[in-house]
Amino acid sequence: MLARTSRECARRHAVLVAAVREACAGPVEGLHTVPLRPGGAGEADAGAAVAGAGVGRGDGAGGGSSGAQAVPGAGGAEGVRAVLDRGELGELPVEQLGDGELRFLALALVLLTGPDVLAMDPVGEVPSARQQMTVLADGMDRCMDLRQARELVSLAVRMTERGHVRLLGTVRDPSVADGLPGVQVLHLGA
Repeated sequence: MLARTSRECARRHAVLVAAVREACAGPVEGLHTVPLRPGGAGEADAGAAVAGAGVGRGDGAGGGSSGAQAVPGAGGAEGVRAVLDRGELGELPVEQLGDGELRFLALALVLLTGPDVLAMDPVGEVPSARQQMTVLADGMDRCMDLRQARELVSLAVRMTERGHVRLLGTVRDPSVADGLPGVQVLHLGA
């Protein structure tokens, strides 16, 4: 999905990179995919990936998460790996990001992608220009600090204003939505 978004919509991809830059510790100059070599190693320079391995764990929540594995593709390709371009620090495979940063990246990509890029079953009675994708995100701010969660909710507001995405999410701290237009907070139990 990342490769397709970067190829087909440079504007959305630029917004994604800017959002990830705000949410991740350390420099973020780009976000892209690299082909995996046979055996699972990405084309990115291995030394650069190791040099940047300690960067980006700013959420302090349990280290990195396991990322996507190689998936056989058309023409015998092994698959791709998503990497952050850390500038002088080199490329960092996204699976080495902290849990909160990786969760932010995944949710931001879905919100920015919308129904035009994802394979969805269209509703026949609704014109395509009026169809919406609904994203349900339980624990939307899990493993994120307040700044990251606020940035994600702000991004969600911008994307829902476009009318193609709706979001229903749960958060630990409802203050992340304070002052944001179009956000309704429902406090459950206590």
